[in-house]
Amino acid sequence: MSSFVFDNNIIVTLLLFFNLSVTQDLSWIILSIVYILINNYFMKKLFIFFLIYCFTVNLANAEICTASNGSWSNAGTWSCGRVPTAGDIAVIPVNITVTVAGNLSSTVPTLNISGTLSFGNGDKLNLPTTAVVNIYSGGQVSGGNGGSTLSVGAVAVYTGGGIPLSGPTTCTAGGCGALPVSLVSFKAILNNDQSVLLNWETVSEKDSRYFLLNRGNSLDVLHEITRIDAAGQSTTRKSYSFTDIKAPLGTNYYQLSEVANNGIVQSFRPVSVVVEDPNAPFGVFSNPSDNKSFRVKVENAESAILSLFTANGRAITFKITEESETVVIVHPIENLASGVYLLNVKNNGTERTHKIVIE
Repeated sequence: MSSFVFDNNIIVTLLLFFNLSVTQDLSWIILSIVYILINNYFMKKLFIFFLIYCFTVNLANAEICTASNGSWSNAGTWSCGRVPTAGDIAVIPVNITVTVAGNLSSTVPTLNISGTLSFGNGDKLNLPTTAVVNIYSGGQVSGGNGGSTLSVGAVAVYTGGGIPLSGPTTCTAGGCGALPVSLVSFKAILNNDQSVLLNWETVSEKDSRYFLLNRGNSLDVLHEITRIDAAGQSTTRKSYSFTDIKAPLGTNYYQLSEVANNGIVQSFRPVSVVVEDPNAPFGVFSNPSDNKSFRVKVENAESAILSLFTANGRAITFKITEESETVVIVHPIENLASGVYLLNVKNNGTERTHKIVIE
């Protein structure tokens, strides 16, 4: 009997890692029935290993949905072109406000807030039991009255009518507390041999297990490239590095996440670097950028045609300065708010679209 209870505890933990809610997701019921019906001890273990594999794939292929100003339930608010759902990481950047209107339920497992999540009177956002809400310095959840709530499972981690819920803090079904890792910096540097050096530093860590590095050619779909052991417990500055010797040509986006001992994932702001190729000359750097200017590598600066849009498709007016024969500097006329923008580049018969993150 004790062995059976122990195995069920394992299966509960694995299902929680899957970001499934035991109270809201039918998958819990189905997988539990399958596990119970397996009478062979060896098959039970094989089933557990299968779940571990699925969890690993799920974590390594998370999609990042970055918000612009707008409503949570509006697909146009999000860079992924839809409302975030299971398997996504929802990100509200600095100076961006996402509003909650109505009684909404979401299956998104991770919500990172550097801007504002705003509620109206009586509005609610219900996240699954296994969800994690990371609120960074300067980020907040605010607005609404006593009937307005942000809930993780059955726990209301924010209730309106009082002071805002401000960062830095992380909220789970167990309540809110300090973020497990305080990150000082995260940088991507292109080496002369076309490899990419990734450096990051922390000033404190609590129950940190490992760092996860994901890479992709867009901010929407990133794939795991490595895991680096974390310090576990630390109150001093720690430095980490990894060299990506397989970075593909073009613009590469890197997302750093920390996985704690309890399975909670804390994701940080992505960075990017351009690996140049004469056959694929287009790229944006630095990215993320400020709202004043950014550089674009093209094949021919004189003939390149550029267009800049918001994530919702509104055209942005800008000026161009030629820095060299293959690099132009884009100067937006208006003061761009933090968020994701689309840059379309036409040059020598080719056309590409890049996503730009404005901090």
